[in-house]
Parts: sequence; C-alpha cells; structure tokens
Amino acid sequence: MVAQLLQGYALNLVAGMIGGIFVGHMAMKVTRKAGVAAGVGIIGYEVAHHNGLIKTSLDTVVGKSKAGVNSFCSKYCTKTTGQMKSIVGKNKALAVGFVGGSLLGIACS
Repeated sequence: MVAQLLQGYALNLVAGMIGGIFVGHMAMKVTRKAGVAAGVGIIGYEVAHHNGLIKTSLDTVVGKSKAGVNSFCSKYCTKTTGQMKSIVGKNKALAVGFVGGSLLGIACS
C-alpha cells in the first residue's frame, strides 16, 4: 500500500525531503567546526606573520585567492548554473522537498 502511495511525485518529494534533512543537519554540525578551524587558522597565520615566520601578508593571500575564485567562476559557474536550472526544472518535486528538508534539518540541529 505504501509503495502505491509513494510513486512519481510523492516519491520524489519524500526522497528530496530525506536528503535535505540529512544535508541541512550535517551542514549545521560541520559549519560550526569549520568556522572554529578557520578562525584558529587565521589567528595562527597572523601570529606567525607578526613573529616573522611568514613573509607574505594576509592581504596578498586574499588578493590571490579572489583572483583564483574569479577565474574559476568565469569558467565553470555559468555552466553549472544552467545545468542546475535544467535539473530543477525537470524534478520540481525533488527540489522542493530537498529545500524544505534542508530548512527542517537546519532548524532541528
């Protein structure tokens, strides 16, 4: 009976919701740890720069990273965005379920 109910649209909606809940919950758990690691890394870099262990300033590193991100996005972002739009257009129920599940996962963590 459940198999008959979960066909087509409903199956896509439930699959997207389950995946979204998992991704939202994990994103909240991982981002806290990643934020702490990034903060400690930046503070450690500044201390090493101040003590003369590193000669490159943080402004130089940030400038080079921005240039790298811009060149990466100019190559790949428009292609990826177009592909995502076509996938969402074909699987609207899955996308809506995933977004709703992600929000639920973030709220519950």
